[in-house]
Amino acid sequence: MKFITIATTLAAASAAVAAPHTAKRDLRPISLTSLAADYYDQTPPASTTVSFQLSDPNTNIETACDAVWSVGGAGTTKYNCSDHTYQLNFPNGIYNIEDFMIQISRPDGSESGKARAYGNDWKCEKKDGYPSESCRWDGVFHVGVSK
Repeated sequence: MKFITIATTLAAASAAVAAPHTAKRDLRPISLTSLAADYYDQTPPASTTVSFQLSDPNTNIETACDAVWSVGGAGTTKYNCSDHTYQLNFPNGIYNIEDFMIQISRPDGSESGKARAYGNDWKCEKKDGYPSESCRWDGVFHVGVSK
C-alpha cells in the first residue's frame, strides 16, 4: 500500500516538474502626467477633451496623448497617441470629467490596462465661459497594464 502511495506521489511530482513554465512577465504601470480634462457643453454635442503625457517604463517610450470624446459617442473608439504604438479609449464614455475610465493599449497586444480617474486628485474649476469645466490631475496617474 505504501509503495502505491509513494509511486503516485512521485508520478505527480514528475508531471509537475515536466510541465512547461508559463509565468507572465511582470509589467510595471504606465505613468500619465499633466492629465487634463475639459468639458464643453456650450454647443451640441457636448464634448470632453482629455490630454496627458504617457511614460511607459516597460518600453522606455514617452509620448503625448489627447482625444476629443463627444457625449453619446462609442466607448470603443480608439485614439492614437503621438507615438502610434499606443492608443487610448474611454470604454464607458465620459459623462463626468471628474470620474471616467481610461484605457491604454498597444495595437500589437503587448500591453493593455485601464484605470478609473476619479477622486480628490482632480482639481476642477467650473466656469461660465468656454470650457464650462476644467480639471487637472494633481500628481502622477498610474495605469496598471498586463499582456
